[in-house]
Amino acid sequence: MAKRTSYAAHKVLHAKQHADAKQAAERWASEKGLTITEEVTVNYAKVQVPTPVGTLSALIEQNEELHEKARSLLSDMAQEGITTRTRGERRRHYNQTMERISRNHLLIGALLDKGVIPDMTFSPSKPAKATKKATKAKAKAKPKTTSKAKPKARSKSKKEAQKFPTKTEIRELKVGDLRKLCVIHNLSEEGNGAQLRNRLLDAFHSE
Repeated sequence: MAKRTSYAAHKVLHAKQHADAKQAAERWASEKGLTITEEVTVNYAKVQVPTPVGTLSALIEQNEELHEKARSLLSDMAQEGITTRTRGERRRHYNQTMERISRNHLLIGALLDKGVIPDMTFSPSKPAKATKKATKAKAKAKPKTTSKAKPKARSKSKKEAQKFPTKTEIRELKVGDLRKLCVIHNLSEEGNGAQLRNRLLDAFHSE
């Protein structure tokens, strides 16, 4: 019975209508440093293929992030004083986000129907915190200086720290960096390099 369920789940996972959702799960897991694949031998060659459990768990986690993004976009559209252009841009991003949620839901439901159970411990890894001992050792190793203390440099404001890249910098970025930049600024990450660049330039350098 287990083998039949596993075969049915793999058949659903590799169905043509779920190809976009499966690729989205693999891309999301790769960005989060998570593994949702297993090694199998095909024609005497070892290859990595996504597992039903890993894909289901990734899609559930991704949809939680997409729902949060959709709520944020709705909140932005409801603000007073927002321009028609900005509201239209947020509305377009909201529609794209909801389409991705619906696409993922179709594969999530299909896998659940085949008896696939998500891994409840599946979540993006968090960076390890520095220990107190390491901090103290680093402080002791710092050499003492006899010269007068230099004035502290003015710390960058939050606005400066989040300064958007210039037009030239955007044009020189690779596709992977362009996608990350779109995600950070709540823009759609779909499309080729030219489309991503135009989207970023239109959103922040349209004047």
